Amino acid sequence: DPQRWSDTMAKFRADVEQQMRREWAKALVALLAMVVVEAIMLFASMRFLGVDPDQLNGVEIVAAFLITYPLTALPFGGIGILDAALYGILTHVGTEVDGNAVIAALVVFRVFTLAVPLILGLEEAIAGTLMEDITNQGHVALAFESGQHDDPRSIELHESAIWLALEGAGCMSRRDVPNIEVHRKHLSGAAQNLPEVLEVCYRHAIKPTDHFNMMPGFVNFQQVYEGQLLARDRHDWIWAPKNLNIFMPLYQGLGDDGFFLARPVHTFWLKVSAALRYLRVDRILHSLPGVRRHPKDAFTYIVDTRIARWLVVEIFHLLGFRKERTENGSLILSKRRYDLSPPKKHR
Repeated sequence: DPQRWSDTMAKFRADVEQQMRREWAKALVALLAMVVVEAIMLFASMRFLGVDPDQLNGVEIVAAFLITYPLTALPFGGIGILDAALYGILTHVGTEVDGNAVIAALVVFRVFTLAVPLILGLEEAIAGTLMEDITNQGHVALAFESGQHDDPRSIELHESAIWLALEGAGCMSRRDVPNIEVHRKHLSGAAQNLPEVLEVCYRHAIKPTDHFNMMPGFVNFQQVYEGQLLARDRHDWIWAPKNLNIFMPLYQGLGDDGFFLARPVHTFWLKVSAALRYLRVDRILHSLPGVRRHPKDAFTYIVDTRIARWLVVEIFHLLGFRKERTENGSLILSKRRYDLSPPKKHR
């Protein structure tokens, strides 16, 4: 029926126009907020990697970002192209800028470039890891997990991750990466229908005497449901406490981590966290009821949970405090020593 089709299209257009008039202001504010937060993240990355104000001031960094921002409309957020443009502008307008530091800063800024799920808090859940040692020294560390070491698919994913990391960091141009689109498809295919960011919320620690056995068939990032049977040991059956995603289920029989459980985190909160940390909001935490500084560690706070009861861990996580433990009935939360700035250079 042509008339009915015409009426439907006219109504659809009227609805769209009404929606645009009603929501465009909110959309504009949200877009501006996103641009501001991403500019702050780039600025913080530059300072963290040692690009000093006398080499590149804040106005130059933000101006370069705004000039190149339209490139984010390209596929994969303009990865590679945007970074190359930023690198060219920043090294050109700066004074004696260390190109290696700029590249390293772009690696931090492009932490999501691999298009695979990002796991937060794993190094905090496991003590004494190599990645923790590297970050404690002020370096940037990123671990990539793809499955069993002898699985051909795992080897393929690792290779693709390395190529794309080199290209995304500006170490290689797009044309020099062999079969770059194939590598993108490898990773995007493996990450299909998975959350962009997850946060580790539970670690099931085991000992050899536990005789731990994982139920068969679980894979990384698979969603598990409350009450689902996950494993068993000599003590009892082990069930999923909530609807979460399982990570690194133990099948090879070696190690003291039976499995991890993680929950999805919206990328919006990562940008909020970056902005709050750069603004040094953590400096006023001791003013909150029930919160005080640790007498021996400037990067640690002591929280009396009898007084501070609501969203304590969530607020501290936003401000970069991810290490947590209980001591004498109080909650102890710590952050990395080099959260926003690298160690001072010795000259």
